[in-house]
Amino acid sequence: MSLRVGLFLPTLNAALWLPRWIEGVRQQTVQPDRILVIDSSSEDNTVALCLQAGFEVHTISRQAFSHGGTRMEAINRLGTCDIVICMTQDALLDDPSSFSHLIAVFDDPIIAAAYGRQLPHQDADPLAKQARQFNYPAEGHVSDATALRTRGLRAAFCSNSYAAWRRSSLIAIGGFDALLPFAEDMYASATLLTRGWSVAYCANATVRHSHNYGIREDFQRYWLTGYTHRLHPWILTIAGGATSEGMKLLRHRLAYLRRVGMLACMHGIMRTAIGWIAYKLGRAGILSRWLAA
Repeated sequence: MSLRVGLFLPTLNAALWLPRWIEGVRQQTVQPDRILVIDSSSEDNTVALCLQAGFEVHTISRQAFSHGGTRMEAINRLGTCDIVICMTQDALLDDPSSFSHLIAVFDDPIIAAAYGRQLPHQDADPLAKQARQFNYPAEGHVSDATALRTRGLRAAFCSNSYAAWRRSSLIAIGGFDALLPFAEDMYASATLLTRGWSVAYCANATVRHSHNYGIREDFQRYWLTGYTHRLHPWILTIAGGATSEGMKLLRHRLAYLRRVGMLACMHGIMRTAIGWIAYKLGRAGILSRWLAA
């Protein structure tokens, strides 16, 4: 029996992205059986564009949105689907076989989740390019529980900007944590690994997705990562902590930025230091009144 595939997209004022996003989906050789949009009360014509494209659209208030909770609502609404692909509005498909590659790994019943390779947008700055190169290498792999001991935190990495989930497996572990302000994908991935499932990284399932973050956005993301580890310290325990992964990131960043120039290298060192401070503050729960709201 072939697997029924659902595609979920959370949106907020996505009108500038949607024409290219829809085009990328329509060009796929494998089409999802259902496409669900949950819109956070957009003020542009996002909803109209989605309805015109034939998508199922559900509207919520902006205050009701959460990364884990809204995605779990989508999983529940797509109850007729076996596999649910989660994307974001700025993740653009430019390879018609991307969905095909991502879905194919689920022929193995032990695989409960898979995420694709994110390539930088054409306007990506050096830090954005380096982040994509570090997090999404050219070679794919499959992680299981033993990988947590050999590869550490990297084994539980996942990204809901472009990831697919076996719905039955996700529900079996309780789904995404609706209370997490960030990293609901890594939490679910780590939980799946500890319950005996595997998670696949599909390097041949590509999407264009990157951000030219400023210092403020970088600080918030690293803080939220630390705060997530504060809420679920077991993730660090089973993966051997976050220090080694941070050092790998620093070495990779410096090696990459040296080729760009000395100023870029110095900027990378500064941003890494800021990220480290933000992560530590998140682990300590400092500033949670503002950043975890």
